[in-house]
Amino acid sequence: MISGIYQDISGPNIVAAYAATNAEILRSLGRDLGACGGRTPCTATATVPLVMPGSMYDHRIRRLDVRVTKQLRLTSRLRLQGNLDVYNVFNGGSAVQINNAYGPQWRQPTEVQDPRIMQFSAQLNF
Repeated sequence: MISGIYQDISGPNIVAAYAATNAEILRSLGRDLGACGGRTPCTATATVPLVMPGSMYDHRIRRLDVRVTKQLRLTSRLRLQGNLDVYNVFNGGSAVQINNAYGPQWRQPTEVQDPRIMQFSAQLNF
């Protein structure tokens, strides 16, 4: 028996979240941030999205997993089933998660696809 799963999904959403300081916002807003509460100096920040969420995505994630199974009847009551599983057959390395904080590390992958993995297993029924 042969079975498989093919996945073709969109990549992670690209977002640029910039942490603007109170000093940067004060110039355009004309007042301190509400989180300052009258404290001087104010160290509060506000997260400003630089890219509209849902408008940009990274490369697609494509993956193929395959299983090959062989069943053997050893006796009238004894059966053996051997399995070979291969995950990520094409050894894709797409980013699954990326850093969305705007700065020098922006869009750096924080998680990538698992590498190609082979697994052998067996089941004995009696």
